[in-house]
Amino acid sequence: MFKISRLTDYGVVILRYLAKKGGASSARDLAELSGLPLPTVSKILKLMAKHKLVTAKRGSNGGYELVESLKTISLLRLIEIFEGPPAITSCMVDSLHKCQIHQACPQRDGWHMVHQRVAEVLNNISLFELIGPSSLRAAFPKGVV
Repeated sequence: MFKISRLTDYGVVILRYLAKKGGASSARDLAELSGLPLPTVSKILKLMAKHKLVTAKRGSNGGYELVESLKTISLLRLIEIFEGPPAITSCMVDSLHKCQIHQACPQRDGWHMVHQRVAEVLNNISLFELIGPSSLRAAFPKGVV
């Protein structure tokens, strides 16, 4: 099966702490809270800011904030940000390195169907669900998540 990278997993951790805080958090604060190295947290935040999951604010009250609720961010979206589109087989990714039979492959349509269903499942899982709705409701201020 496919495997989620550490960077994607760490992205979930950072988003959880951002939601819990409910306001702007510096990369340094998030590194401290999460136990992750500051360069890793900075890299994750910059990538998430580029893809408009978080916004960066400068100044004494600055830091990073969630742009939207965890309920509206799908697991598929996060995976695509950190890893690109999930692909069950290499022929599901546009690449210069296709297999030898890619044009006449009798199984391509079957793998395409599997790929679509996996992507659909990942798209229907919100980060709110992944992190755990009951623990989020208890830990976070009302309206944050």
